[in-house]
Amino acid sequence: MMDHSYLTNEQLQEWKNLKGNFTVTPNYIDLIIGIWNTMSWYYRPVMWRNYTFPHSFIEEFARHFYFPLDQVYCIVYLAIFITILRYLFEKLICKPLVYWLGLKAIDKKKFPESAWKCFFYTLTWSYSVYLLHYRYSYFQEPYLIWDDWSPGMHIPFDIKSMYFIQCGFYLHSVYGTLYMDYKRKDFYVMLLHHVVTMALIFVSYATR
Repeated sequence: MMDHSYLTNEQLQEWKNLKGNFTVTPNYIDLIIGIWNTMSWYYRPVMWRNYTFPHSFIEEFARHFYFPLDQVYCIVYLAIFITILRYLFEKLICKPLVYWLGLKAIDKKKFPESAWKCFFYTLTWSYSVYLLHYRYSYFQEPYLIWDDWSPGMHIPFDIKSMYFIQCGFYLHSVYGTLYMDYKRKDFYVMLLHHVVTMALIFVSYATR
């Protein structure tokens, strides 16, 4: 039985009174319906009677937040490594390829960035497929992501690596958008996208 120490007795009783069709092996439709029903229950006015923003939000966030400083440094180092890797990739592979293909001037500027992103996303997508489909079966059986869950739980190294690589990549992307990418009309939108994506990955890992 899970310990729900953060729920009041009233909230816990409300939870126990939830009715619905529960299954040990839900599919994605079951998960969506279950999440919707739970959110509908959780976000009722009675559940937020004593909630004060932003104090309650900060308090709850701090209670679940777990991200050691050495892991933050690891992400920064990865971002630096990815930046160096991109520089070498563009200089040693893309630059000769651009001249060999005989691209137009505008395409010569855009090609290295596109080739780099294609290369990186192909690798990370393939690794994600391996993790979700073969290593852990999360894709076929999504309910497994809640197995043995506990606040601040240990994350397997292979999943942690994906988190760190992706977070490091988007930290690099902020630098890349500012100093390496071809400047486009959506410059500020992309910059915002990278910051928001990095924040989502960071918070997802830190509040596991």
